[in-house]
Amino acid sequence: MTYFLQQGTPFIYQGQEIGMTNYPFESIETFNDVAEKNEYHIVKEQGGDINQLLNKYNMENRDNSRTPMQWNDTKNAGFTNGRPWFPVNPNYKVINVERQRHDNHSILQFYKKLIQLKKSDDVYTYGTFNMMDNHNSKLFAYTRKLNDKTALIVGNLTDQMASLELPFELNDTAQVKLHNYQHNKIDIKHVKPYEDFVLEL
Repeated sequence: MTYFLQQGTPFIYQGQEIGMTNYPFESIETFNDVAEKNEYHIVKEQGGDINQLLNKYNMENRDNSRTPMQWNDTKNAGFTNGRPWFPVNPNYKVINVERQRHDNHSILQFYKKLIQLKKSDDVYTYGTFNMMDNHNSKLFAYTRKLNDKTALIVGNLTDQMASLELPFELNDTAQVKLHNYQHNKIDIKHVKPYEDFVLEL
């Protein structure tokens, strides 16, 4: 939500809409990325710490985004009846499109609501962008404003409680348009860990 409602064209990368996770690489042989394989062999030849390098690759590599889309819990995550060009993440039985289609609180359903919100009003496409509470190290907050409509978008990017300082008072008519918690009670002085919400002011 935090990036999706900013100015510019939003995009959803394959698997992001169901919360697909990094593949659990255990050896360099599993990687296809040429740059990583080259760096690995150079570090190994120089007597460097290849285990540390593999740990780094598990967090940061382009192959994570190349694993097959996890459609369902059948063989190869429903991606193909043949042999996929890249291994399927073993968590496909839990994280897949089919499972999330029937869960109203899933990441997939949240993305659908987010897209509907973006398309519901021009303020989310053409509205001016203004950062709020710029020096807040936990929250990313901004407004989008178009004509007489203002939307406040707030995202807590940490696992800690946070407090938002605004240059204006929130009035009682503010409407919760989207919220990633299952209740709609918003408290800008006590923003919960990883809480995201949109208010139309």
